[in-house]
Amino acid sequence: MREIKFRVWDKDNKVMIFDFQDQIGIDLYGSIIRFYSVNDGDGYIDEMEEDISGRYHLQRYTGLKDKNGKDIYEGDYISVVGKYDPTEEIIDEVGYGEFEFEIPPFEMKAIGFYIQTKKMSKGDLLPGRYQDKMPFNSDIECTVIGNIYENPELLEEKSERD
Repeated sequence: MREIKFRVWDKDNKVMIFDFQDQIGIDLYGSIIRFYSVNDGDGYIDEMEEDISGRYHLQRYTGLKDKNGKDIYEGDYISVVGKYDPTEEIIDEVGYGEFEFEIPPFEMKAIGFYIQTKKMSKGDLLPGRYQDKMPFNSDIECTVIGNIYENPELLEEKSERD
């Protein structure tokens, strides 16, 4: 069984929070809520601010680690070398949700962690050369190189090898 843990991107402070269990939680409806204590004059009482989803973005841990032992989360950019060509570096984004993929001759639907190719070192993405989304599992050897919040430039810059 995989370890269940999360990290949170704080949009206001532009920081990733890993240890937040005493401050942020999820209610039964999937909204993100924040807990805090207020001194009411007679001591501290616990308060709750509901649905702060606009400020915080929750990301799930995949249960997998990269080849250097770093935890891989939803929203991470990973570098995969040799996915289609042994000399080519691919940048994939780790996501979570419903997706479709092919294992010829079958077309499949799934819900879970997937990777989606975002950038290739040898040029543009070519239709038919890759699947839009494919299951993310422990067979994929990769390195975490950033995430969608702290490193958006990874997709904006052209590779110097082009």
